[in-house]
Amino acid sequence: MSRLFQQIARTVARGLAPRRLEVEGLLQRAGVSTAELGEAGRGLEVLVQSLATEARLHALGRLIVRDMIVDALSIRGQLDAARAPLGGPGRVGPAVVVAGMPRTGTTLLQRLLALDPRAAWLPMWLLMQPLPVPTASDWATGGARRRRATASLWAFRRLVPELQHKHEVGSELPEECSYLFMPSFQSIEWWSLLPVPSYAAWLAEQEPVEPYTQFRDLLALYGRGRDPFHHWVLKSPMHFLFLEQLLDALPEAQVVLTHRDPRRAVASMNSLVRTTHGLVTDQLDVAGTARTSLTLLARRAQQAVRIRDERPARFHDVAYLQLVADPLGTLRALYTSLGWAWPAGHDERVRVWLAAHRQHRLGRHRYALADSSCTEAEVDRHFAPYVERFRPAREPR
Repeated sequence: MSRLFQQIARTVARGLAPRRLEVEGLLQRAGVSTAELGEAGRGLEVLVQSLATEARLHALGRLIVRDMIVDALSIRGQLDAARAPLGGPGRVGPAVVVAGMPRTGTTLLQRLLALDPRAAWLPMWLLMQPLPVPTASDWATGGARRRRATASLWAFRRLVPELQHKHEVGSELPEECSYLFMPSFQSIEWWSLLPVPSYAAWLAEQEPVEPYTQFRDLLALYGRGRDPFHHWVLKSPMHFLFLEQLLDALPEAQVVLTHRDPRRAVASMNSLVRTTHGLVTDQLDVAGTARTSLTLLARRAQQAVRIRDERPARFHDVAYLQLVADPLGTLRALYTSLGWAWPAGHDERVRVWLAAHRQHRLGRHRYALADSSCTEAEVDRHFAPYVERFRPAREPR
């Protein structure tokens, strides 16, 4: 069924896809002017140039990417008007932000934290269409956005069926807030989804103050429409890249760094990126892609060491192997570290969720560094300061 679906999608795309992606045409299609882009304009230019020279998109890929960029541009064009009701800087309030490297247990920890009935979090249906700001009714049911997201994810899972055993996606599940940064064109999500190494290298040099200001304001607006809640639960590897900007934008947030053997984390990320990039191109540069990710993450891991030690009161640490072996105990210990009361009846709530979401229930994710031409020595060299500081336990291959 999935293979047939892919064949049909590719056939249809040949008649609909643009021959090439150009900034001017994308702006026209989104109904957005260059003046409205502001700082986002440079990121868009870098992204489109990288797509043109490096991505080697097939027809379906060009169609998918065009729609992704147009959607992001449309949201960017609505942001200023959406933020106007705040009348100034938004206040987000208490939050716990899971900000470990990719593939270090961040999704598991986020979804465990989201079980707290006092928590607010960002469901996929909202991240896929962040505006307009949801009403109380939207928060309760998801409305038309949830239905559209469910349909889109149904098609996505048939185009890349192996994704579910690497990263489970669903319209109602908590997801990465890096999607909210896509309209700024300074988001790791563009690299996670698309083979754009020049864009990833450019992103590593940025200090995204304005995108984090927009992120803060969106959270403040979202919070107005929800029932009363105690704290936000947020997660994204974007925050691992830009910890200083995160801490400055959300002064009441506490940050959880998840730590895992970089050899295994990098191997797992390389495998996931091959899957997502494979949706838009048949000409993957597996080794080059792996080294781009390795360079990006290792550089930011060294920065995380510095920031973690400069602002210790804002941080908490969770070991991946401990989280996987004893999720309930690890969660309880984290609540103690955060200074939060454990909700009544929460042990049973967590146990029921864990029983229904056992590891590998959707398929086992197998990966190895050698699959992307990376070596253990290479990873060890790049991550030496991080490993020295946090000493994550080595995992068997």
